[in-house]
Amino acid sequence: MDERDIIAEVSAGPLRRGVAVGALIGLGVVFGKIALDPTLSGLWQGLSALGAGGALLLGGLSWKATAGRIWLTEEGLFDHTGAALARIEDIEAVDGGAFSLKPSNGFAVTLKTTGPRYWAPGMYWRWGKRIGIGGVPSGRAARFMAEQLSQRLPKRSR
Repeated sequence: MDERDIIAEVSAGPLRRGVAVGALIGLGVVFGKIALDPTLSGLWQGLSALGAGGALLLGGLSWKATAGRIWLTEEGLFDHTGAALARIEDIEAVDGGAFSLKPSNGFAVTLKTTGPRYWAPGMYWRWGKRIGIGGVPSGRAARFMAEQLSQRLPKRSR
């Protein structure tokens, strides 16, 4: 993908990325410390160990996902690998309202067709006919992308 084709870009800044991943790793460490407490019953130690493993795994997945970028071009939304998240002709609506189902600091896209499920923790998710973009990236970049995407959608006749 040529950089001249990119209209808007959403990425995680180093500070936001560090804080988000650090919080997950910190949670994993706290759960791990609880799991090692000999005064707890085996059930609570097991659940704490499971929580520690889950938080550390999620921290690693988030670190990898937030290293990427999401681009808006005239053709649609793409991730940093060049894979299409949504083509313009398949996008039905863009919703960035306060009460919509979307990631924090982000926006949601409603599609005309159902696609495969995917989750890049802290960057985007895709579930059925909806894509949520945001989380760790700055709200300003996500709002700009949502506005630019909305302007490129065909106007619906009423």
